Amino acid sequence: MSTDLTEQLLAAIEHAEQTARDAEAEAPTPWIRGSIYGGSREDTPGESQIYDARHDVVVYDEGSPGAAVAAFIVGQQPGVTLRHCAADRKILTEHGQADFGAYGDRLCRRCRYENDELEPDALHHWVVWPCPTLTALAEAYGITTEETT
Repeated sequence: MSTDLTEQLLAAIEHAEQTARDAEAEAPTPWIRGSIYGGSREDTPGESQIYDARHDVVVYDEGSPGAAVAAFIVGQQPGVTLRHCAADRKILTEHGQADFGAYGDRLCRRCRYENDELEPDALHHWVVWPCPTLTALAEAYGITTEETT
């Protein structure tokens, strides 16, 4: 496994995207909750079976999932994951590492300290990379910055 934070994040995002595309190919969206008995395919709060756009069963096991789990699964359809991944890629690009080679510092290309006394382009005005935004993004994918360089 790479210890480079950017590489780890890109790999995690790519894995999530591929998983979402595979799920969409296997069970086209939209996914809806409904009852297998009586043929109802409507979003029925009391039912936990989940169907895809072809009316094929996506998730069903007698008594499981419960209504809360079924609602969560329906809410996390592949399109949602792909939109999150696209947003995460934008954050990763926006908060990438800026190389100020002459100084040997790794700084966030987006984040700057708010201090009216400093010149906007002063080197010490930029936040050290990885910035808190990128650290939070990494945490969402289960990556800790202690494991990265």
